Amino acid sequence: MSRLADLAEPQIREILQLTEQFGHIGFWRLDLKNQTIFWSDAVFDIHGLPVEGGPPALGDAINAYHPDDVPKVQKAVDLAMETGTGFEFRDARIVRPDGTIRRVYSKGECRLDADGHPLEVVGIFQDVTDDFESRKLASEARERLELLTASGAGLWEYNVADNSVLVSRALQRLLGNDRGQPFTLPLEDFLEGIPDAEKSKVWQALFNHVRADIPYLIEHRAKHADGRTIWLRSRGIAERDEIGRALRVVGTVEDITKEKLDENALKEAHSRFDLAVAGASVGIWEIELPNGRMFVSDRLKEITGAPVIASEEADRFVWKPDTFLSNIHPDDQPRMAAAIEAHLTRKEVFEQQYRYRHTGTGEWIDVMVRGQAEWDEAGTPVRMAGSLEDVTDRTRFVSALAASEERFELAVAGATVGIWDWDIVEDKSYWSPLFAELLGYAPGELVPNRETFAGLIHPEDNDATFELLDRHLSEGELFTIEYRLRHKSGAYRWFLGSGKAQINADGTPVRMVGSIQDIHDRKLAEERLRMANLDLERYASVVSHDLQEPLRKISQFSSLLNEEYADKLDGDASLYLDFLIDGATRMGQLIRDMLDYSRLGEFALKVENIPVADCLTDVKLALGSRIEESKAVFKLSGEAEIEADPVLLRQLLQNLLSNAIKFSGGKTPEVEIEVVRDASWDRITVRDQGIGFDMERADRIFEMFGRLHRRDQIAGTGVGLAMCQRIAELHGGRIMCASVPGEGAEFSVSFPRRNMALAA
Repeated sequence: MSRLADLAEPQIREILQLTEQFGHIGFWRLDLKNQTIFWSDAVFDIHGLPVEGGPPALGDAINAYHPDDVPKVQKAVDLAMETGTGFEFRDARIVRPDGTIRRVYSKGECRLDADGHPLEVVGIFQDVTDDFESRKLASEARERLELLTASGAGLWEYNVADNSVLVSRALQRLLGNDRGQPFTLPLEDFLEGIPDAEKSKVWQALFNHVRADIPYLIEHRAKHADGRTIWLRSRGIAERDEIGRALRVVGTVEDITKEKLDENALKEAHSRFDLAVAGASVGIWEIELPNGRMFVSDRLKEITGAPVIASEEADRFVWKPDTFLSNIHPDDQPRMAAAIEAHLTRKEVFEQQYRYRHTGTGEWIDVMVRGQAEWDEAGTPVRMAGSLEDVTDRTRFVSALAASEERFELAVAGATVGIWDWDIVEDKSYWSPLFAELLGYAPGELVPNRETFAGLIHPEDNDATFELLDRHLSEGELFTIEYRLRHKSGAYRWFLGSGKAQINADGTPVRMVGSIQDIHDRKLAEERLRMANLDLERYASVVSHDLQEPLRKISQFSSLLNEEYADKLDGDASLYLDFLIDGATRMGQLIRDMLDYSRLGEFALKVENIPVADCLTDVKLALGSRIEESKAVFKLSGEAEIEADPVLLRQLLQNLLSNAIKFSGGKTPEVEIEVVRDASWDRITVRDQGIGFDMERADRIFEMFGRLHRRDQIAGTGVGLAMCQRIAELHGGRIMCASVPGEGAEFSVSFPRRNMALAA
């Protein structure tokens, strides 16, 4: 066997390299005279430094250790240099440039010169991180086992060969079935108390540990002997033979029921907190004042536009306060700094609103920040935490509201409406000065509340008003109503009341604003008009009856005279008699048309879907003789139905078709009826090829008794188209016309569909 001294230098170097590679051991030398350091490749590797850069200076090498370990290392090196002795330390921490930490073992020996003075220090440097972690895990395992045993945790042992489990008395007591001594039972019976939904999971975990050495640690529920369900944490470790085959598994069982209940309660609390924070658009922040580290929540990152970066602490992101503060608007930074200083030194309340530059968009947002510091026993602030809320929309809303209120006050000052504002939550009301003045009171003379208003409203209007108010608050029904309020003089006056409630996110009304407008004079005028119309209707009915009776006699006797004495009358007498009969006939038709027109004012609409073809058939029957004489042709196209009152639609269509026949100019009337409907309107159009009319005079065509042709040219009363316009208006619609003289005319009537009328 060769000695190391017998080997060549390359062989020695190779042995050293293998030693470094397999043992994670490096060699170093410190020249005390020149203060230079030599590191082997392994030392560079352990430090995480490139060999090409060369070893650092002594001070830098010592400072590579963790700040908490530097004093210990410095002291050992200094002592070795002063006394010429060696040193040794284990498990010291080195912080690599990438931030990772390695545990190292270092041992050095001081070499002296001929005079006994320290010449150099040489030694080894070993990475013992894995060994440290193993020792740490073993120590922790021993501690856990000691704690578990002391805490009364149940022990069990699974025999792989016969598939049986030995149960300790402590485990029996934990499950509530103590037999007084340990006992053995089959694995299936041991798992019997576990719910079926979890039993397979427990069995699979044990199987994976036995077969694949996957750590066995599982939490599950089990049935206690008293019937209640408890939570258990089971763990175990297998004892294996020389080929790695599991012989038995020894483990413990802990009762973690209380821990689970606390954990679930904590999860619920966190969930409620997260919901509250998310709903309030609030981000959370925390600053560790000694080291200046700042932690922020995901919500705060979203608000400020910060990138989402994973960190060692879940859902937290480390910032530097200076970076955060630099994004505050320059005009707001002094105020922010002063507020922080006042809070930390004088413990003043910290709550500030400022502008912050969104790092994603570069836009300025308004944020509200609140915080609270924590001080140690010496009064030094050590931590500060708080919230940050995006109030941009609120700030803009408040600004817009202020401007709107200013405009509103200017508008109200020039209007004759009284304003009221009801805080529903606090049940407090505001009535504007004009509100009181409209009722004859001085500003402040009326107490603005519901009781006062109930005392002012007319008893007959009270129920309807407050019922509509309740429906508005609960169902959102439009609140607009006419009611009478008692004036200070004691007389009641008519007012138009309107208002709108403000509803919060959960649907609860919190505020309502509205107005009252004096409409007393209008109501009196409407009443006078109603009475006048009623009198007019009565007058028209009486007059028409009184006129029709003598007119009927004139017509009858004129016809009788013509039949009996026609051969005895000369030419002039016969002509005069024809004039008399024609005049009586036209007078009768005029009276009937006037009656029909007057009755439209009291007509109650019954809108329904009407088949247009059926309606046209009825009209043809009514115009039968005229159609037969003129040989008129009608063509119906478009939609099959229209929404209208059936009686009025027949009257409308009869008037329009009658006009088409009347104004055909001696030609065979060819009339088109087209029906078009869309989401909002039904439209019926009648086109003829008659004589037409000049559109410059079309404004007279819908007037009562309005005529564009002389009576001796074309017969008629001039009431038919006025009735058509009135029918369209009663439906909430309109009628339009178009014509070219000699080329016919077109009349188009539009009716609003019921869904549109309801929306209006």
